[in-house]
Amino acid sequence: MSESSESNDASEAVDQTPMTVEERLAFLEEQNEGLKRVGKLLMGLCLLIGVLLVWTQAGLRKSIYSEAVILGNASTPRATLTSAPNGHLAFLFYDHLGILPPNPEFGAIPYLDGFAIYDREGRPRIVMGINDQNKTILDVFDETGKLAFGAIPRPVTTDADGKPTDSSKTPTSAATPDVNSAPIVAP
Repeated sequence: MSESSESNDASEAVDQTPMTVEERLAFLEEQNEGLKRVGKLLMGLCLLIGVLLVWTQAGLRKSIYSEAVILGNASTPRATLTSAPNGHLAFLFYDHLGILPPNPEFGAIPYLDGFAIYDREGRPRIVMGINDQNKTILDVFDETGKLAFGAIPRPVTTDADGKPTDSSKTPTSAATPDVNSAPIVAP
């Protein structure tokens, strides 16, 4: 036999000697400490996962649920094209944190067969399509909600005294934007 095989046999003989009670207790305490460390790490991991689940669910409650086309770049959402609860197509923008407006004003346009673009606060800014009276709508609203531009000519309305009234109405949940437009006459 060579010297290396004799040293292996000697180390095996040392390993086979029974441990004393004190050595066995020290070995078990060392294993117990290792298990405690692993248990603490697992407990921390479970706590972290629980916090992330709660945070995710709270965030989902604040978001808009719909089947939508999400537009973005580099896996960062920028805008979404979705169907609004009242039937029109809505184009909504994400803010710098990647969150949609929490309460978009879909009710500001009660009926529209068409398309509406909303700002980052959830207010309608551009509305185009056909209203419930089958009339064409193409309106642009400013940040306060007043009509800034209407591409379709509107008839002049007068009040009881015969004075012309302001035809720019703010879209609200009780009324649609001013849609009393005259038909476009071909030249």
